[in-house]
Amino acid sequence: MDDTDTQAIRDNLSKERKVWKIHRLLRGENMNPRVCGMFFKAFVQAVILYRSENWVLTDSALRCLEGFYYRAACRMARENRPKKNCQTGEWTYPARKDVFEEVGCTL
Repeated sequence: MDDTDTQAIRDNLSKERKVWKIHRLLRGENMNPRVCGMFFKAFVQAVILYRSENWVLTDSALRCLEGFYYRAACRMARENRPKKNCQTGEWTYPARKDVFEEVGCTL
């Protein structure tokens, strides 16, 4: 594993976090979660995976990419979103399968 691969993944995710703020606009316009998912697949994944054909993914790098993907899907979802219990302060997270299904994405 070349350390530059891990750095490239981190750099691309950092760029994408800035760009993906557009999801607020889409969600603010009450766009269907599947439309948001299509936008994510067409635009965001292209930026994240730019020059990725040469990456060697370690388990930690793969978990990093999967985590970003899950968090982005949660932001696009309406029904399957993380929920905080106001009394206990604990968060409940929906199943990944349900979130990805709602937004029309697969992992």
